[in-house]
Amino acid sequence: AELGRLLAGDAIVIPAWQEQANSLALDGGTVLRDGRVSGHKRFVPMAAGADAFLVSAGGGLALVKRDAPGVTLAIDRTQDGGHLEE
Repeated sequence: AELGRLLAGDAIVIPAWQEQANSLALDGGTVLRDGRVSGHKRFVPMAAGADAFLVSAGGGLALVKRDAPGVTLAIDRTQDGGHLEE
């Protein structure tokens, strides 16, 4: 069902990969184990508008719904009028 929404363009998925400022490293502290993701992503542009996030983690990628248990967002406005998850 979720894949159908994505393919139809009815859901917005935003990549969440960055864990620290001034770094493009993909191998941070976020872990995917037994179908569960644990960790923290930062600087996710337009996170407030997302239905889900494609999260990079040790162990692979995970599609995480914005309203999944344990997901929290701290949204900050940017100078250009947008927003990002801090």
